[in-house]
Amino acid sequence: MEALIKETGKAVFKVGSKTEVLQSLKNLPDDVAVNVKRFVKKSGSGYTEYAVDIIENGNYQVKMTKPDNVSGYVEYYKVIDPKGNTIETFKDTFDNLGKLVHRKYK
Repeated sequence: MEALIKETGKAVFKVGSKTEVLQSLKNLPDDVAVNVKRFVKKSGSGYTEYAVDIIENGNYQVKMTKPDNVSGYVEYYKVIDPKGNTIETFKDTFDNLGKLVHRKYK
């Protein structure tokens, strides 16, 4: 697990399992941790990477990566403000070469 870094554009943590995410929630503000936990717990199986970064304006970006059923992979994102409110949620689909094929906002 990567260490907590409180700079914009830096990783708070990057892990490979739901269990590791739940153990890493202590690195987040309580309101943000509740939202991240809810997002991750709703996800199915097969995810290979979970990451939380601090982005512009002090918001948090949660990313879950999963190999696609056909080829390539998908990344699910949730952007959360420092008070724990969801700003946006979307899914990016990539081909097997890593090229963005589609973005779907939820």
